[in-house]
Amino acid sequence: METSLAPGFLIVASVIGTLIWLLIYRLKKHVPDKIQMANWAKESGFIILSAQRRLFLKGPFWQQGVLFVYRIKVRDYEGHEKAGWLRIEVFFFGPNPDVKWD
Repeated sequence: METSLAPGFLIVASVIGTLIWLLIYRLKKHVPDKIQMANWAKESGFIILSAQRRLFLKGPFWQQGVLFVYRIKVRDYEGHEKAGWLRIEVFFFGPNPDVKWD
């Protein structure tokens, strides 16, 4: 006795597989968030003194959909220190870092 899968099941399985593949592609295509944070600091003229990833208490970035939020403390090249919140959202076109200072 031979059984065949219903065409509807194959379509649903294909859609789910494609969505999973796109999610994996999106996350792996971009540089890990800590490297992006280091690149942001270097381009902005800062040295990162501390960075704590926040999963729940995301400060001003409380919206859902934000991938990476860090509580950071930095020093500029003149020695001035400041603290704030760094958000790194990853889109298909690359990372989009945003910072809110205290």
